[in-house]
Amino acid sequence: MTHFLLPPDRRLYWIQPRVLERRYVLVEDQEAGAQESEYASLQFAGRSFERAEARAGQAGWIFQRQGCLNSAISVRRLGEQVTLAVYRLNLMGLEGRLVLNGAQAYRWQPANLGRVDYRYLDGYGQPLVVFHPGAPEAQASNLFKIQYQVQISASAYSLADLPLLLTFGWFLVVRHQAASTQIG
Repeated sequence: MTHFLLPPDRRLYWIQPRVLERRYVLVEDQEAGAQESEYASLQFAGRSFERAEARAGQAGWIFQRQGCLNSAISVRRLGEQVTLAVYRLNLMGLEGRLVLNGAQAYRWQPANLGRVDYRYLDGYGQPLVVFHPGAPEAQASNLFKIQYQVQISASAYSLADLPLLLTFGWFLVVRHQAASTQIG
């Protein structure tokens, strides 16, 4: 995996390299024949979409769903037991908030009525990161994969939490897609 810093003009995609794998990588759109760089990865553990390991640059996290009725998702650094952040859905289950221990909070919500595009918003309601369906290249096998383009606002590039937002947001997208198609 390469260092995470990116210039703000890159086209990024979360791709699923193999149809039956529960592993995803964040790559940039490459010229034909250029070598693909992985900026982040997400690997689901086991057969469920309840737990995953994410890496971005030198950082790594474990995302783990906890509870049944009042469920939350905890975020811990790899190898540590201390919770770094907690994600909770709102009452309707359409939106949620990722709250870091430092009290920084990011709002997560569908970006359209079809609940296909998703985004993080800052405290002023401005989009920071937007996820929408798309793959860097057209292939027949892409019909069976979960792949999205990622758009990062200029203000989000300066956030220390950006690697976490990209990987955790992707975790939420894949969980939603898995639940809506009843896979896993």
